[in-house]
Amino acid sequence: MLSVLAQFGVGTEGFGISDKSAVWSDFTDNEKIQMIKSYVYLKVRLLFDPPTVSSHVDAINNMISEYEWRLNVAVDPGEEEDNA
Repeated sequence: MLSVLAQFGVGTEGFGISDKSAVWSDFTDNEKIQMIKSYVYLKVRLLFDPPTVSSHVDAINNMISEYEWRLNVAVDPGEEEDNA
């Protein structure tokens, strides 16, 4: 999960958690930290404690997709058009 975020440009490339001393600020100083935490939570939840109801799985997957899109846009908003 962290490597996916790093590919978006949200966190530090090659970051890994090796002990309990790791903190979020070691991975990113991004102001979108709450969104990053929610994204990681949902990905871990699907991996280790998936819901038994398929509609819940779909809802979680939709939220994950939205977080990925929003984080990607936050990091790379694109060029703004100059209307002058």
